[in-house]
Amino acid sequence: MKTLTILFLCLSLTACYKFRPAPGKPIVVSKPDTIPNNGYIGITAIAIADTVAFRDETLIEFNYTTHTAYIPGEDAPYFPGFGNTSFASLSSDSIALAVNAQPYKAGRAIPLQLRGKTVGQYYIRISQLNSIPVSLKIWLKDTKLADSVNLRAGSYAFSIPQPNIFDSSRFKLIIR
Repeated sequence: MKTLTILFLCLSLTACYKFRPAPGKPIVVSKPDTIPNNGYIGITAIAIADTVAFRDETLIEFNYTTHTAYIPGEDAPYFPGFGNTSFASLSSDSIALAVNAQPYKAGRAIPLQLRGKTVGQYYIRISQLNSIPVSLKIWLKDTKLADSVNLRAGSYAFSIPQPNIFDSSRFKLIIR
């Protein structure tokens, strides 16, 4: 379990490092409501128990040259581990991704897939943020409860009433 966690963490950090701009180069944003290339958001789902086994993360990177569908080399497919929480973003062709490269389009909904192996309280929060202008709101929409929250303002708490159900229609990430 520790080896898989360390491997996933190393892969996540490597992927995050890949998307960071070169040191010393300024990030130029033509409009305040546009995300520059290589801007990204890391979103984490965590059970209230908050141990390594009860959390998972997905990374969404924005780049104008990428596609919304899964493209090997642009995106990284998601492989569920042995933890109690599985969390991924979905490409436009419904492939679960650990790293999802997308061209930014204001208001586009990016579906999130979540599975909790245990019944209980969970929350979703931003874990990483790079080059996303503060003028943009990062909304998490819960279609089951008809609720939404700006994740910049805080995390979103919810409950999972049944274990081991992959839900790919409940949560959507919307940036505008």
